[in-house]
Formats: sequence, structure tokens, C-alpha cells
Amino acid sequence: MGIKSITPLCVKPARVHKAAAGLGFTLIELLVVIAMIAILASLLLPALAAAKSRAKRIACLGNVQQMALGSQLYADDDPAGALTGADPKNWGDDDVNWLYPEYDNNLKVFVCPATQNFIRNKPVKLDPTKAADAAYIQRLHGNQTWVPDLYYTALGTRYLPGHSYDVYGNLTSRVRKTETVVGHYVLAAPGRPSSSLMLLKGMIVGPSKIWVFLDNLDRIIGAPNPYPDRPTLWSSHGAAGCNVSFADGHVAFIRLNEWDYDYVIGNDYPAPGNNSPN
Repeated sequence: MGIKSITPLCVKPARVHKAAAGLGFTLIELLVVIAMIAILASLLLPALAAAKSRAKRIACLGNVQQMALGSQLYADDDPAGALTGADPKNWGDDDVNWLYPEYDNNLKVFVCPATQNFIRNKPVKLDPTKAADAAYIQRLHGNQTWVPDLYYTALGTRYLPGHSYDVYGNLTSRVRKTETVVGHYVLAAPGRPSSSLMLLKGMIVGPSKIWVFLDNLDRIIGAPNPYPDRPTLWSSHGAAGCNVSFADGHVAFIRLNEWDYDYVIGNDYPAPGNNSPN
């Protein structure tokens, strides 16, 4: 009896090799895929960055709203109805200790999310037997401690101690913003004689136009002008604009093209830039 040959039940090696080869990618195909991914990333990344920046700006607006609410509560308790506890004799006073902890007890409220600023919670005791401390305690509505990092704004948006917001407690740099004053205020000296904003002199404005808080625009180290008093590339939200709170408690994002007009009305003070006293 002869022995029959048995054919193996398997795919021929050549076919296996051909099928496996068909499942892979050539170098050109890989390069095309990588190029497409790079193009998509270049299109999506700016949109994602803009969305992230907008989210920080909205979160910052929430902080300004919280401070605005604290200002309203402070004015209700203040004998003079003052909207801020900033030193009325110092127009540049950005101290916000009068808000903490009675009216805003969360230190994160005082730091803009678009910055790397931070506040060290290290209260310092005041001595009521000293005249200067006693006057400060009065502006703090009886609180006998203060936090140094709440006394000054940080020197820009970098990782530096200090809070992130300017306080505008006066009109014309001399008139304290109180509930009575802002209720029916007549603009006195909003511009220089050479400025078209002088036409606003005598205009009657109310609390919905008068500023109280805004993003820090002062003491910006590294900027060409460290005291611009207007949005710039070095500001918390860049040159697009700035978050502002008003004496009636509402908040808004003021864009750069609206800045000079709103600044003058909100503070009865010459607009920054070419019309600035700085």
C-alpha cells in the first residue's frame, strides 16, 4: 500500500505575509497623518487658549462681584455710608482689609485667576491705644487685625504676594465715594482743557456709572509704563479690557475702546494716556 501525501491545513506563507503587510502603514501615510494632526492642533489650540482666557476672565468677574457686594454691605454699616474703607486722604490707597473677613471671608476672592498672585494669611494685630491704629480700626469697622498682603496690590500678574484689584474710593481724587455722593453726582473736572472729554463737565451721573473696583492696572513691574491706569498687554486680561464694579453693585467688562469715556465718568478724573496727569 502506498503512502498518500497529506496537504497541511494552513494558509500558504506567501499569503500570510501579504495579508499582514496589508494591515500596516507606509512611511508616507504616517507622515500625512502626523501632518493632519499638526494642522488640526494649530487650528484648535488658539481656540482652546481663548476659551481658557475667557473662563479666567469670567471667574475674575465673579470675584469683582463678590467685592462689590461686600462694598454694599460695608456702606450699610458705615456711619458715613462710605462705599470703601480705603483711606479717603490717599487716592491711591488699594487696601482691601476693610472687606476681610467681615464682608468677604474668602481670601481667594482677592486674587484674579488670570494672575499668579497669592495672599499669605498672616494677620497683624493693631494697637487701639495708638492714634493711627485707632483710626484704621475705625475704617475696619472694629476689626483689630489686618493682613499685609491685602494692603497692597501685587506688582503685576506674576507669582508675587499681594491682591489683584485696584480700589477707587474717591472722586476727583478728593471726594470720598459715599452712598449720598454717588446718588446724584455732578462731574466737576473730568478732563484737561485740550480734551474733548471736557464736554462732560456738569454731566449728572449716578451709582450705575461710578466705579469702585477694577483689575489691578498699577505697579506692573516690567511694563514700559508701570502705572498705565488702562488695559495693556501686561494687564490681567491683556489689552482687551478690564473687569469693573460700580457703586450700585453691578459689574461689567469695560473694553479698551470704551475706556477713556467710562473712566472719566466713573471717577471724575482725567482719562489716562495722553490726557493723564501721570
